[in-house]
Amino acid sequence: MNSNSKVALPMNVRNQKEMKAVTLSFPLDRALRDYAALKARVGEVLIAGRKRIEKEFMLMRYHAGFLINEHIRLNSDRSAYGAKAVLKLGEDFDIDYTELTRYAQLARAYPIVGRGQQLRFSLNWKCYRKLMIIKDDKQRWEMTLRAEKNEWNFEEVEAKVQYAIGKEEDEKQPPRLQDLVDVLEKNNVKVLEAQQTFGRFGNLAENLFDRVRAFPFALNVLLPFLVIFGYLDSVSSPQEGSGLLLVGRKT
Repeated sequence: MNSNSKVALPMNVRNQKEMKAVTLSFPLDRALRDYAALKARVGEVLIAGRKRIEKEFMLMRYHAGFLINEHIRLNSDRSAYGAKAVLKLGEDFDIDYTELTRYAQLARAYPIVGRGQQLRFSLNWKCYRKLMIIKDDKQRWEMTLRAEKNEWNFEEVEAKVQYAIGKEEDEKQPPRLQDLVDVLEKNNVKVLEAQQTFGRFGNLAENLFDRVRAFPFALNVLLPFLVIFGYLDSVSSPQEGSGLLLVGRKT
């Protein structure tokens, strides 16, 4: 027999070598004989694989959006060009115009280039679309980074975003009428029924300032309502009707 000739390995030996190579790159053990172990391992593989795929899709969306924004910026001298370009892209790649617009919004909402902190893109697309509606840049970045770090699901992201938006709107709102009533009652001010059609602003202001100067804090709360509600009836002569009459300190 020629010593230089190759000896074919038996099939079972080749399989063992191949299995050993696979084992080195992907750990296996005898526990896989049990179906429960198989189910757990396959679940891990599927979850990890889906996460990698979703991250790649998120990077694809961001990079596409970044390119769209840059192209539009370079053609800023062309009127209404941006929308036309996105429409043409949608036709060329069979992607919905709205979806491409969201890619551009994603890149604008998280301008990663040049920033010290970057996103992991570990959440799904639905979560980022919800986070993008936060208007304040700093708040949006902080909440998104927290969501990625804590691995929030969509329900958690949605609840946090709605709370943040509601809190932001509350800070912009003037004091409510009930807030005014609560302050007045704490300062021993009687709240009575008053005329629904209000009278002159000047008379009310003059009487009201005389009656509440003993508690300056209430003035800070009252002034916005004087502007909001306009003309109120004089507190000195209540008539029949409905509404609220603010009367001075009880004696």
